[in-house]
Amino acid sequence: AVRRARALSAYVICNDLDPAVVAALRQDSLIVSSDENPLLVATAHDVLEDWAILQWLEEQHLTNEGSFKDLATAIGAHPAIRRSYRKWVAELVERDPVAADRLFRAAISDTEISAQFRDDTLVSLLKAPSSPEFLTRHEAQLLANDKAILKRVIHLLRVACVSTPVWLADTAGNGSIFNVPDGPAWATVLRLAHRNIDSFTSQERPLLLGLIEDAVRNVSWWAPELDGAEFVAGIGHWLLSGFDNYSSEEPRKRVLKVIAKIPKADVARFEAVLRGAVKEGQRRDRIADDFREILLGGMEGMPAARDLPDLVVSVATDYLLASEDDLRRDRYSRSSLDLETHFGIKEGLRHNFFPASAHRGPWIPLLRYHPRKALDFFIKVFNHSADWYAHPRVHDPLEPAWEIELTIADETTRKQWGNPRLWNLYRGTSVGPYVLQSLLMALEKWLLEFASTYPEQLDAILVDILRRNESAALAAVVSSVATAHPHASGEALLVLLSAPDYIRFDRGRMAGESQASALTGMFPQLRADNKVYEEERKEANRLPHRRQDMEAAIANLQLGPLAPRV
Repeated sequence: AVRRARALSAYVICNDLDPAVVAALRQDSLIVSSDENPLLVATAHDVLEDWAILQWLEEQHLTNEGSFKDLATAIGAHPAIRRSYRKWVAELVERDPVAADRLFRAAISDTEISAQFRDDTLVSLLKAPSSPEFLTRHEAQLLANDKAILKRVIHLLRVACVSTPVWLADTAGNGSIFNVPDGPAWATVLRLAHRNIDSFTSQERPLLLGLIEDAVRNVSWWAPELDGAEFVAGIGHWLLSGFDNYSSEEPRKRVLKVIAKIPKADVARFEAVLRGAVKEGQRRDRIADDFREILLGGMEGMPAARDLPDLVVSVATDYLLASEDDLRRDRYSRSSLDLETHFGIKEGLRHNFFPASAHRGPWIPLLRYHPRKALDFFIKVFNHSADWYAHPRVHDPLEPAWEIELTIADETTRKQWGNPRLWNLYRGTSVGPYVLQSLLMALEKWLLEFASTYPEQLDAILVDILRRNESAALAAVVSSVATAHPHASGEALLVLLSAPDYIRFDRGRMAGESQASALTGMFPQLRADNKVYEEERKEANRLPHRRQDMEAAIANLQLGPLAPRV
């Protein structure tokens, strides 16, 4: 087996071995001969070869009385033997910790041995099932000489203690860029780094940043838990303190994206960073501003929306909605190009939410995991927006909205502010704040998903939105979903039927659908995430009910039990 592993050939010559022994092995089906030459033999199965090499390694270890140098010389640079060596080391940690400790000390101190062989030994120790106990025993050696071995272990952990993610396992030619942490050593290394965090210098921050970025690679919506998450969070918050300056925007945002994946790891500090605090002598909190942009304006907000919905709603309300105090404070700096204030939205958010998309922001996860809280938030935002639009706080108001009265089935009425601009916001074909467009697109997408899964509950939700809402923008989303599922939305359609203006608005929306498709993809996308937003909009534009209007949906009701009320 050793000869074959060294030669990397299918068969090896055995004419110098005892013929009787070779014959006995062949008789027991432990080895096989080549059809071309009976003197060429090989082990009958790879399992037998692995076992034989492991036994040989154990003999070398005992024969050389644990000499690391002699063992390295015997093994050499043969890949097949080194593969078995890594397995042998992992087993040694389990059955003979004292011998494994000697091997570790030799691997970190014997510089006469090649770096490759020493790294092979360290990687084998890291992959052993009992590596956490092993690393804890050797904490002092790891921290010695300015943490030289710990830094080497971190590097090897990131390079060698990884595997292909499950979702990519069957894909040919997958690259290491998608590898995820694998093995029990990760949490222990994170704990050691966190416990000794104050010994790291500013020059070593990139090493720690790379470590925690890799540590959270396996965190996803289907696997949200992370062993050692509290240590990742602790390292991340320590790193933030050194990146609170103008020149550190890129590493600061990388740290924040790590923290965004594990909101429950340290809820108190997560909330403190998200809410922020402007220091004396400064105009803004860079870290809080960046964190809010990441969570509320991108695709990284799902974990927070799932785990901390009340915090997300509270911060989003403060982040998005303009107040009278904002007007007084910014009355001399407001740009006439900013439309946000007309809609009750704070200025300066325009670029954070372009291009608008249902996937931009944590709104869909918030709706999926906490629908009642999410709907309350949506109604609050759009009621606030409708009030600011209908009662302008600025000197250059947009075209006016007017009150449109809806009649509910119980004879109650609801007045809403509407005009074509507000009605078409959810399609992105009228000019308005991108954040409001994204909210409306997310609500429509979630309601369409809900309609497919729980059609019997859809009508009640749509009517509830119409009952509590004061904006035609939300009524337009209800109209879209009801048009797509008319027989599951009868009561909602009847409420909309009581407002002739909405029927006219939706007829105009249908006539302008070609405009929505033309606007999507008009501008080149320089960022990868913008491509995701663009594809989502293209998919939304292709929905079959886009070619219909509310009037056609109401006509469908005449074919069902609600026909007498149409």
